[in-house]
Amino acid sequence: MGQLKKMKKFMHFLEISTDSMILSMKKRSYEKYSSKDGSEDEAEESSDGSEGENSDEVISEEDEDAYKNIDITNEVYVEEFKILRGAYWDVQRNVDKIYDFGLIQMDCQIFLKNIIKHLDKLITHLISYIRNDVSTIS
Repeated sequence: MGQLKKMKKFMHFLEISTDSMILSMKKRSYEKYSSKDGSEDEAEESSDGSEGENSDEVISEEDEDAYKNIDITNEVYVEEFKILRGAYWDVQRNVDKIYDFGLIQMDCQIFLKNIIKHLDKLITHLISYIRNDVSTIS
């Protein structure tokens, strides 16, 4: 079962779309920026009681509008790039093409091809997004 755990570790990358990746990066940039402002009192209020839960639901329903104009920090770009590149190489290193379970062999070539292709797509999109972001600033 160790082999299946290796594959399961990378399954969540297939669920990530390019838009959701950029949106989550904007959220992390906003959270890092707001935590640097020293607004600890606001963070404590939102984490206490049920108001924080309700505000999270409202934000999750209107994510695109709420984070549309947030600039992604360089730190978040680097962090996301390291995660994606690390996963890209970990998949190739840790997931075998064929697993032999005795009487049953599991062919994972299609899974490997799909996950590598999707990770490559996410990395390429991130690079092009960074280039477009930098060119609009200049």
